[in-house]
Amino acid sequence: SELIERLNSTELSPEELGLDQLSDYARTKEGQQRTEAELLWYRRLMLSATPLLFCIFATVFVLRYNRKSRGFAIVSALLGLIAFYLLAFLGEQLARTGTISVPVGSLIPVAFSIFAIAWLAAAGRFAFAGRIGEAISRAVVNIKSRPRKTSLSNVFLDLTSGLRDFDIGLNLVRYYLLSLGFFAAVFVIFTAFELWKFAGTMENGIWLLVKYLFFLLPFVYLQLSASAAMIATLATYVIKSRQNEIITWTSAGQSVYRLLLPCLLFTIMLGFANWQVQERIAPVANRIQDDLRLQIRSRGNVPAVPDKIWVADDAKVVSFRLANGTAASSDTPGQRCSARCDIVDLTVYAFGDDGIRLTSIYRAPAAVWERGRVTVTEAGDRLQMSADRVERASLPAGTVIEGANPFLGLARKPAQMNAEEVRLQLEASESEAERRNFAVALQRKYATPFQPFILALFTAPFALSLSRKGKAATTGYAIAIWLVYIGTISVFDQLGLTGSLTPWIAVWGPTLAFAAIGAFLLSRVRT
Repeated sequence: SELIERLNSTELSPEELGLDQLSDYARTKEGQQRTEAELLWYRRLMLSATPLLFCIFATVFVLRYNRKSRGFAIVSALLGLIAFYLLAFLGEQLARTGTISVPVGSLIPVAFSIFAIAWLAAAGRFAFAGRIGEAISRAVVNIKSRPRKTSLSNVFLDLTSGLRDFDIGLNLVRYYLLSLGFFAAVFVIFTAFELWKFAGTMENGIWLLVKYLFFLLPFVYLQLSASAAMIATLATYVIKSRQNEIITWTSAGQSVYRLLLPCLLFTIMLGFANWQVQERIAPVANRIQDDLRLQIRSRGNVPAVPDKIWVADDAKVVSFRLANGTAASSDTPGQRCSARCDIVDLTVYAFGDDGIRLTSIYRAPAAVWERGRVTVTEAGDRLQMSADRVERASLPAGTVIEGANPFLGLARKPAQMNAEEVRLQLEASESEAERRNFAVALQRKYATPFQPFILALFTAPFALSLSRKGKAATTGYAIAIWLVYIGTISVFDQLGLTGSLTPWIAVWGPTLAFAAIGAFLLSRVRT
């Protein structure tokens, strides 16, 4: 009854409360808890007003630039967005330290926005931006006009069929980097916004947060790369179509499919780069960023853990220590070891078929866990038990202890492993739910290199339209299909995790289906 009463009277966290409830909650607290609740209340109000502020700011901002300063205006807008949230961080941190009150700290970014809007409304056109752009252009022309033995443009002219491919490729890279940088900045800003309340109240917390965001970048890149490639494809070909360049090329006898070749080659190379990041960089970075996030959220109070590890299944109980002496929590051994791991003080208790009677004990000073099996590296001993006696025998180096899995139940997350490690963990796992999880993750890793190509395949038909009318509608259709594709992937992943679909169908079903849709739409493009 007491346990049920406690469960029924569980206090909701501030993030789960509405505005009225959060206000009442703040009035019942004191000290740091009250400050955090008030900051959350004001933050919700500020974020609710942010779309209106950004709309007004963008309107008065864009009117200040001429057509020659569009690139400078885009960069300035991105810097303004980042400055807004950095001021929000600053205001909250000053409120946490008691330097200013919570309302004043929360209104700092709003006051900055109102001041910027008023100044932009009163200021004249920013001619200096155009002058800066013209100065840079003249400098580039002067550099290019200097005599050289080999011109860079001539090199690309020889490597490709002409400057058109180079121009399309350059625009793809430019819009890809711009989209990826913008999305990554927003992603990092809101992640920092979430963890700031922990990092801002602990010693050396800001440095830990910076390190965490740095090691988070490979994960962010893999999440956003394919979508940024889709936006780059749309931006490149839609702008070319609006400027009548595609009509000119097709009128000269150039096939639309030939115009798409640079985009397809770009997405293939991007898929290869994503695979390398996923296999070589992301696993290590994800382990480090998970540890750093744990430190930040616990405000540096990471619980002490024993150095000896015990694991068990239906047939065996295994105890050991890591050879490097590193203390390990329940998931750390799997984080420290991948396909191979040195262990010491190994003891394996093997039970009979009934799972009750102890039949043998293996003891070894040192062993190695490699490719799903335990091999003794230093001679030990073995105790064989029967109904009436115990026999002792030597356990020579090189002996393989069959069925012993010291890392059963200590597996790392799939994001912390490359494809080979996930496959080995899949083979060693004995839990059905865990096997489904690793099987879906393995197929998802195999599908990563193809995602940019698939997105470009069903995006290009909408961007390569020869008609200048309805570009907004066709772009909307492309984005809608992208959203359906992302949603379908999520649904099929869940069906694969629950066992309703096989892992192969759950991952490759949406990929192949949308590839076929893209090929069909591309075949209908006028050329």
